Amino acid sequence: GIDADKAFMFGATLDDNGFPRIGKGEDDDALVLGVSTVGLLEKLRSFQESNMFALFHLDATFKLSEIGYPVITCGFSDYSRKYHLAAVFVVSRLTHVEYSSVLAAVLQVYHKLFSQYPKIDAVLGDAEDAQYNALQSSPQFRGATFLICFFHVLHNVRKRTRQLDDAAGAMVYKGIIAMHFSASLMEFYQIRDTILAQWRKIRVLQDFANYFEKQWIQSRYWRWQAFHTRYNE
Repeated sequence: GIDADKAFMFGATLDDNGFPRIGKGEDDDALVLGVSTVGLLEKLRSFQESNMFALFHLDATFKLSEIGYPVITCGFSDYSRKYHLAAVFVVSRLTHVEYSSVLAAVLQVYHKLFSQYPKIDAVLGDAEDAQYNALQSSPQFRGATFLICFFHVLHNVRKRTRQLDDAAGAMVYKGIIAMHFSASLMEFYQIRDTILAQWRKIRVLQDFANYFEKQWIQSRYWRWQAFHTRYNE
């Protein structure tokens, strides 16, 4: 039988002989190399069959090597916030082509094993246009609610607040944390308005307030608050 814990590699397409084709990493031939196990995908199927809220994770915020190819991880989380890894991909770049190929590869290998596609209610990703556009171009992902990883928000905020003194920096993070843990959309609106008004009263935070409102409140990357998931229902 098949060893459920033995890793296998796969790509987004097949060659003329029916073997996975991973590409050469060139501009017109993207490298997309997926690694998974039957065991990981079996756990994913069991999770799917429980009919729970399915939150798909697409993460490319880390690299195994500063000089190596980027890595994308795919998985799901459950009601207990436990993360279930589905596959790891090594790709040549982080463009629409690679993201689309990764999504297609995950769906194809899952369908090949279980003769069905996974249910996807929401996607947790990064504020990256290439990633967002790839999700929107996939029929299986297009209808899912796109949520933003809160770590990704904080990571980008940190770049904008390094020059602030301790008091101003603490005020920024306290406000963002309060918005993140809003219990509902209406509560978020109330906290948002209060926090932005507070920031704009501080001269050194006025530019940051404008940036934060444009990037993390008025854009399509605004869903980073905890109430968007249904874990607490």
